[in-house]
Amino acid sequence: MEAQMEDGMFVGRRKPAGVELPHFGEKFGTPLEQVYGDLLEKEQAKGNLAVEQGYVKLTEKGRFVGNEVFEQFLLS
Repeated sequence: MEAQMEDGMFVGRRKPAGVELPHFGEKFGTPLEQVYGDLLEKEQAKGNLAVEQGYVKLTEKGRFVGNEVFEQFLLS
């Protein structure tokens, strides 16, 4: 299940809208914030991620370091 969550994050980051929070929760049975809450807060504070209208997405600043940001979402 962890590998599927990681894949979901990496695929979602490529979408302009980002990763859909309700879809993640439905698909994996756990809210994204529960799995990645600390990391989301850290990257939002850095200005790399934004949570908007039910999606987590890279900010304009975060797009320049997107791979580094999403590498942190590896759970294994």
